[in-house]
Amino acid sequence: MNLLKQRREELQLTQRQVAERAEMSTHTYQSYEMGLRVPNVYAAIRIANALNTLPHKVFINNCNITHDCSQEKRGCKNERTNSKKSVSL
Repeated sequence: MNLLKQRREELQLTQRQVAERAEMSTHTYQSYEMGLRVPNVYAAIRIANALNTLPHKVFINNCNITHDCSQEKRGCKNERTNSKKSVSL
């Protein structure tokens, strides 16, 4: 389940109530909750405050971070290797 939705439901709030507390439109909040858009840092902080939590608790899934980071590191190494080869040619 989406962490934003899960937290909102724990607090028994509607999307509209969270949006009002976060000072944004309901449509904008819905797009974040549905994963259609990613909020900037300021919006993420406002949403977390509206949900009485910290941003990393509703926007970050620890399992995916470890996996994504390891994938990014592999990608970065490959890109660096490739770019060094192309520069030396």
